[in-house]
Amino acid sequence: MTNKVFFAQPWGGLGDNLQYTTLPKLFSEKGIDFFLSQSNTYRNSEIYDFCWAKNPYVKGTSNHVANIGACAPDNPKGIADNVVSAAEMRHGFSGFGRYPEIYYDAKTLSQYKDKTIVDLSAHTLLKNHVGEFYDADKLFSLVEEHIPSDSLFVSLKNVNNLSLSGGFSFEENELEVENIFDYANIINSAKSYFCLYSGGNSMAAAVKNKEQSDVEINCFLHGTVQEHKDREFFIFDNVNYIEV
Repeated sequence: MTNKVFFAQPWGGLGDNLQYTTLPKLFSEKGIDFFLSQSNTYRNSEIYDFCWAKNPYVKGTSNHVANIGACAPDNPKGIADNVVSAAEMRHGFSGFGRYPEIYYDAKTLSQYKDKTIVDLSAHTLLKNHVGEFYDADKLFSLVEEHIPSDSLFVSLKNVNNLSLSGGFSFEENELEVENIFDYANIINSAKSYFCLYSGGNSMAAAVKNKEQSDVEINCFLHGTVQEHKDREFFIFDNVNYIEV
């Protein structure tokens, strides 16, 4: 089994899966086949479709017990400042990766060229109460300050995520998104994109990096950028973080 690895993580979110997406290619370059363990989790099937189904270095799914992924040993403190490079280092690689690696070719949709797209949904952050992570008053004030009133507010058709509901003026301009690939197309095509510290942050960073698109990505971050770097979290250098 030394020429095969079996991957799993238990959290299931979009960002949780995306952080590991550089690994299949890296293992393949060492002559090691990368399999998804059946114990790998997804909050919805579209996460599998977007993160793994199109990756040519994923050899398939196996019922073998996972031996990479969340079970990998932690890095020594301070050697990584980004979730992707940290994941690579935990698996014995140099850690040069800075963004999730995706294999979907996002389309450019001309109708979104001058649009600001807003997604204030997040599973982990909002499942209990926004105040558990954010200074809620400051967050709502910053949303009002930074987001234009004519922005398009994303509604994810097939995803049951919680979203902030604060009566923002732009919520009247709802944009129903058919699926995760449609979402990638819209992000790739937009003038700017705003999100909470959620899977949208990782997805947008991956799309922008792959397509070299001009979209300006803005993420409302609880805490400081340095705090998240110190914890090897989801901080990407092609995203503007608004500290809350």
